Amino acid sequence: MSQDTSEDIIDVESFEPVESSSPSNSAVLQKSRLRRVRRCRICKRFMDYEVLKIHMRKYHDMEITEEVKVLRPKKKRPRCEVDGCGYVARTESAYLKHMKDKHPVNIENKSDSLIRCPLCQTWFTLHEDLVEHCRTVHDDPDCVVEMRTFQNAKECEKWKDSLAESHCTAWLICEGYWSTAHNTLYYQCSRCEPGTSSVINPPYCTSFLKEFIYEDGAILVKYCTRHLNHNLSTPDLPLSNTDKNIVAGYLRMGLDVDVIWDRLREEYTDPRSRLHWISTAEICDISANLQYEDKLNEKIATSSENSSVDQALINPTFDDNPISATALLEESSKCVDDRAEPNDDVVDASTTNPAVSAESLLGCSSCAVLAEKVAELEALVKKLSEKVMEVHGPQVLDNCVKVEET
Repeated sequence: MSQDTSEDIIDVESFEPVESSSPSNSAVLQKSRLRRVRRCRICKRFMDYEVLKIHMRKYHDMEITEEVKVLRPKKKRPRCEVDGCGYVARTESAYLKHMKDKHPVNIENKSDSLIRCPLCQTWFTLHEDLVEHCRTVHDDPDCVVEMRTFQNAKECEKWKDSLAESHCTAWLICEGYWSTAHNTLYYQCSRCEPGTSSVINPPYCTSFLKEFIYEDGAILVKYCTRHLNHNLSTPDLPLSNTDKNIVAGYLRMGLDVDVIWDRLREEYTDPRSRLHWISTAEICDISANLQYEDKLNEKIATSSENSSVDQALINPTFDDNPISATALLEESSKCVDDRAEPNDDVVDASTTNPAVSAESLLGCSSCAVLAEKVAELEALVKKLSEKVMEVHGPQVLDNCVKVEET
């Protein structure tokens, strides 16, 4: 299975009930924690790793190997940077607790802080607070949180790609939140991604983007394009989806990796273009992902064909061609007495007139009325027969016996 990208693995905040230590307190407490979820590349749905394995096996007939667990680089353990301390925490929350207890001067009194200022090491809960802090405290007027609204995801993605290209920026998804009001996707600067060659130190930047997705499809975006703590460098940006599609087009033409690299260098001469700095290793990665996607599409197509056949057996469809009414009556005409001579007018009419659609007969209003009248007459005949049997039943039976005796 090919390597998952950072778009396929995110951390989701969930809440767990916690028992109260006081017997008199009956309120249900909740503890917040971050859990890692992965996305199915076919359904585009996020789920836990164990659930994803069952999902892929049941619905897509595919197995996920254990190597998926090590695809995403592990985040480095937070290390206390106070001189003479040297404390290394296992988790971010443990590090924050250590800073709060041992070095309260260097951290705000927020146990759930997740991001800190790259200039003064002050911690904040929200990225918006960090941007405001840098604008007011560090006197950076470009640190501003802006907002945009979009009617649907397509408009939002188009705008986001244009914004990233114009500001030499790339955002990678790092967290997601689900609620009854809206869903939230949190993106941070790609230079803050741990385990990458271009990661900055400390791994914090003021640039971010948040998407608030509502039930009707509308999207509210909060973002900041100001990058604090590092310079803008096109070679350090990850390839965008548009760039990958361009490379995939050359790969589908059957060109060699070196030939593709030469063509891209000739075509994209602007140093501000990410494709100008593409490496052969990145082209090889795209080729491997492309082969994997083709294999997935083949499995999906096979699965769709099988499901279509099964559905056709359950709910068969019929030919749209009209059924000839004369063809339906052909068998019944054979039962007519052979001694009866056919009428020439009827023969001429049947041979010259075109076939009448049985569906048109069934849909005729006059035929429908006639069918109702026939049904009424049959019911009336049945009632009359019952009355006759009630009144003259014995006499009718006697007459039948006498006829048989004679």
